[in-house]
Amino acid sequence: MLANILGARVYPGPVKELGWMPLILTAEGCASVVAPLGAAGVSMLHWHGDTFDLPGGAKLLASTRGVENQIFQWEEHVLAFQCHPEIEPDEIESWLIGHAAEISATPGVAVAQLREDTARFGPALAGPARQVFTSWLGSVRL
Repeated sequence: MLANILGARVYPGPVKELGWMPLILTAEGCASVVAPLGAAGVSMLHWHGDTFDLPGGAKLLASTRGVENQIFQWEEHVLAFQCHPEIEPDEIESWLIGHAAEISATPGVAVAQLREDTARFGPALAGPARQVFTSWLGSVRL
């Protein structure tokens, strides 16, 4: 949504990412508030089929193997995520219920695997995600 609001094109991605996978941080990402998300053992929940062009003036901070634009920073105060660092492991059931039709229509995606991966990766994401959001809020003086 932010990419679109900032004038960038949003369109169907090369792959649908629905599940857990690690991020690949750019050099700028490694030097930014999102650096904790690139730590060994940290994986991220991805749940999207679209991608976007970077808005003018944006800095790409993270990608995945399948979708280049995952996290970007625009100017000083905007941090945009395609992925979901906000997920708490105990929230996954509401996602599974709310998106049951999408899950069943996505080849290779299974509810049991999403539950298992969330139990395995979710706890390791919580600390780095909190660190990212706390650092970002501090950087924008909130």
